[in-house]
Amino acid sequence: MTEHSRFVIPGPAYEDTQAEVLLYAFSGAIDAGDIGGMIIEQLLHALPHEEVARFALETVLDYRARRPRITIENWTMTDMRYPSCTLERITDYSGRNVLLLRGLEPDINWEDFSLAIFEVCKKMGVKQAVDLMGIAANIPHTRIPFINQTSPNSDLLPPQTQMPGTFIITASFGQYLQMLFKMISVKARGLIVGVPYYLADGQFPPGAVSAIQYLSETLNLDLPLGDLEAASAQMTK
Repeated sequence: MTEHSRFVIPGPAYEDTQAEVLLYAFSGAIDAGDIGGMIIEQLLHALPHEEVARFALETVLDYRARRPRITIENWTMTDMRYPSCTLERITDYSGRNVLLLRGLEPDINWEDFSLAIFEVCKKMGVKQAVDLMGIAANIPHTRIPFINQTSPNSDLLPPQTQMPGTFIITASFGQYLQMLFKMISVKARGLIVGVPYYLADGQFPPGAVSAIQYLSETLNLDLPLGDLEAASAQMTK
């Protein structure tokens, strides 16, 4: 155990989990159409899963900006939900284990928090990591969403539309992890799904469907689409 292990709270599947692929999405920065959130929710809903670990957020969050949620029933406080960041193991239809990491981006201590994540990834044998997100784009909802990839390693990128110039942007925590995963020899990529700008603040099921299909093809996974297909068809209509 190292000093970074103070962030890690082992779950039931912590000791016996091995998985080569990590899919992750953090809320709080870039995720138009809730693409990352919808993908992870769909996979957890449709596939067997077990908690591998939780990451303690007390030292990395501003609680005044990310306040706990309290349930009140007939003036009685019955529940309080703290901001969370969890790592879960799912098993796809072919029996392959995949790790899902989701939660709020940390406000501070990004370096220490990322090193704690890397510790767990090394223990689990992670070789590939994919950051999931949507971006607002000038496209109609009747068009198949475009998917592009980013990576600090150009040899991991597939043939895709060339960027019109160079962009300098403020990084999300997911993109920050992409840049640093090479510290532990993990091949990191970002999956970017185009979302019509007028639907960016809600959920965009067609984008999540396209992303899951893309992940299945590129990572050799057998992932279910479930109710997202029906939701996608309904939105297109």
